[in-house]
Amino acid sequence: MDCTAGHLPTGSNEAELFRIRGASTVFGRVSSPLNLRPNGVILLLEGTTLGHIDPEAATASYCRPGKPPEHVNLLPLLPRPRVIVGLADELTLEVSWVPPIRVNGVKADLLGLALARTLPMGKGLVSIRGNATFGEIRAPITCTKAQIAQNPADSGATECAGGARPSDDHYKPNSFGLDLSYGWPVGNGKLRPYIGGGVNWLRPRFQVDFDDQFGTHQGQRVEGNFRRLALFGGASWYPTTRWGVTGEIFTDPGTTVVGRMGLAYAVK
Repeated sequence: MDCTAGHLPTGSNEAELFRIRGASTVFGRVSSPLNLRPNGVILLLEGTTLGHIDPEAATASYCRPGKPPEHVNLLPLLPRPRVIVGLADELTLEVSWVPPIRVNGVKADLLGLALARTLPMGKGLVSIRGNATFGEIRAPITCTKAQIAQNPADSGATECAGGARPSDDHYKPNSFGLDLSYGWPVGNGKLRPYIGGGVNWLRPRFQVDFDDQFGTHQGQRVEGNFRRLALFGGASWYPTTRWGVTGEIFTDPGTTVVGRMGLAYAVK
């Protein structure tokens, strides 16, 4: 099967997996629109949920039909630190980097970039924001340690049995997005709800990296190109002038819903 971009059916389980995980890995807003003075700096630690995917959805339906479910529930949360810097003309720059530290077999090396312009509107702020995610996640998605330990002669053994080592598959959740949001103050302004929507262009690329029982390297590629609607809403709470807590519900309608939580600190 040709599973590269332009050939992967949008109705396949593989495409649905890409869309589900794409909602979690896009470089979303996570906080209410803000006017940050030039050279102002905010540090924010974000955690995004990686929703559980059931075995039926995790089973290949096009590229490798008949293979057992892929191991796509290795972590429940994606941690993502970011820095927000104020620029001139009501612009803010956001930069995020997830360093390549392996946790539970997963090693992510992700870069997030965003540029936003925020202006007053009525009692609140309106903000337009462009974002991008680049990088790679490596994990034993196709063949785990338990699967390669199986005897290939046993009934029920998978094609992973007898492999040299667990797979170290490559997943590149590349994406680009554009969104518009509106936030407004409540009470004394310490609480700022917001709502928004936008569009994301997902460009996921996946490649198997596994040596089977015969020493043959398996390197099948699976690729997808998707344009997806995004809707989101949340609130930021600033109990002090420097500390803030924020939460967001983000959805790819008809596909999945993810939660984003953040703890922010204003350096200056």
